[in-house]
Parts: sequence; structure tokens; C-alpha cells
Amino acid sequence: MSNNSNPHDQFFKAVFSKKKIMADFIKHFLPKSISQNINLDSLNLENNSFIDEEMKEHFSDLIYSCQYKKEREVKIALLFEHKSYLVKHPHFQLNRYMLNSWKQDKEQKQKLTRIVPIILYHGKQKWKKQKLADYFEAIDNELNYFLPGFDYILIDLNNYSDEQILALKIVFLVNSLIALKHSHDKEYLLKNSELFFFEINRHINSQQGLEFFELIFIYLTKSHEIKPSELIKLNVMNDKSLKPKFISTYDQLIQQGEIKGMEKGMEKGITKVLNKIISDRPTWTDEQIADLTGESIELVQKVRILQNKKKENS
Repeated sequence: MSNNSNPHDQFFKAVFSKKKIMADFIKHFLPKSISQNINLDSLNLENNSFIDEEMKEHFSDLIYSCQYKKEREVKIALLFEHKSYLVKHPHFQLNRYMLNSWKQDKEQKQKLTRIVPIILYHGKQKWKKQKLADYFEAIDNELNYFLPGFDYILIDLNNYSDEQILALKIVFLVNSLIALKHSHDKEYLLKNSELFFFEINRHINSQQGLEFFELIFIYLTKSHEIKPSELIKLNVMNDKSLKPKFISTYDQLIQQGEIKGMEKGMEKGITKVLNKIISDRPTWTDEQIADLTGESIELVQKVRILQNKKKENS
């Protein structure tokens, strides 16, 4: 996971590019009428993407081709909404996406391929699914015949409890969905960290298990900006098999410069908070402020000295 990309987008692609996880996802989350007709062994991740410049603000995509009803082939377009806000008119983006795909089919003189659009959403607000006709002012139902007629599959993780996800007992899929579902809730992660690493200790000694552990951990570290002091306090650190992996992975991120930029940003925010507390509570000692904020006495003293110097120079 590079430092330049949206961590949600990166994590999604890294996870669902794995055929086994994608197969489990299709089996458990798509309507049975569709999933039972898909030959999961035939899933093939393609290199194509039909996201244009305007759509990049909202979606990333993965394209899987597969056999449908044994003899037919269909492309499944999995579109992932990775923003914290809702897309107002998803049909518009989906329609453009499908047109881009069919345009390429035509240019390559291939048969037009059917596409099943799927949106996996994990924003803060619940997604209210509408029909395309609902976007328009109601005048006459007869006019609806002249609107594009298609639908999409929505998987809104807000509609699934943690218990429902954990009940799947499919380790890598469970961890991925829990991480995405709570990607905007740092407090939940700090209090329930063991859920984000559900049964990973059973796989940590395999290459696949270690790689997935690092993938989850890097995603959580980047999306939640976890500090070292918070890392040590995580409940999951009580697992003796995982604790060394946490520490070594975190150290690697620091050495690779993956966390450096975040720490600078956090330091600025912490300094701002400390400045305000010192100004608002002039009688408080450095020890009291350190206890209140959880920061070191040394940092509080440093901020107080700088604040006094600014006052002297003003």
C-alpha cells in the first residue's frame, strides 16, 4: 500500500483482487438467484477498467469475468464507494461505466458483455437506494418507459451487525468487512481491536496469513492514524502470537516513511490542543495537563516554553 493513494481504495483492491475472498463475497452477499448460477472456480480478474476522470472521485473498480449458467460468460463489475458521503445519483455513474465497457467491446469487435454492477458501501450514513425514475419529478408513469432500465446490487455494511459478519467464520473476509465497516470510527477500533483481527492468530505463521495481517494493520494504521501510545493499549496486543508482528510491522512503516507524514500532522494538532489548554487553565501544572491529554510531561513543558516565548516577543 503506497503512501499516495486513498487507503480505502487501496485496501479494497488489495483484498478483493484475491480470488478466494471474492468468491466468498459473491457466495454470501449476492442474491442467491445470481450467485448460484456463477461458476466461482471460473472467476478471472481482468486488467480492464472503465472508470473515467469524473468517476474517479467516487469509485474504484475491479472487473471479474466468469462462467454463468455453465456455458455463458458474464462480466461482474464490482464498484466500490469509498467516500464518507453518499453518491446522489449512482445510476448516472453506473450507466456511464457500462457504456464505456460496451464502447470498448465494440471497438475491439467483440460481443457486448453483460455487466452486473455491485456497490459495496461503508460510509457513515445509510445508503438510501432509489430507482432511476425516482430522481425525476413525477409527471406521468408513461414517460418512465423512456428512461434507461437497469438496477445495481447494493451491499451497505451499515445493514450488517458485527455478529452477522463474524458468523461467516471466513477469516480474511470477516476481517476485511469489519475493517471497512468501522473505517470511520477510531474509538470503536481502540475498544474492539480483537474483532479487526478475528482468528488471524491461526494463520499468522503462514505466508498468506502474515501478508493479510500486514495488509489489515497497515490499512487501520493509515485510515485511523494510530499512534504508538494507542497501539500498545489495544486489547489484541494481549495475544502473544500477534504482539511481535504488530511492533515489527509498525517499525517497518516508520522506516519506510509510511507513518512519518501522519505523525507530523498529529503533532501539529496535539500542539494546538495543548496551547489552548495552557491558555485556558493558567493555574494547571504540567503534570495535570499531561494526565488530562495523555501526552508526555516533556511535550507539555516544550509547548509552554514556546508559548511564553511568543508572549515575550509580542
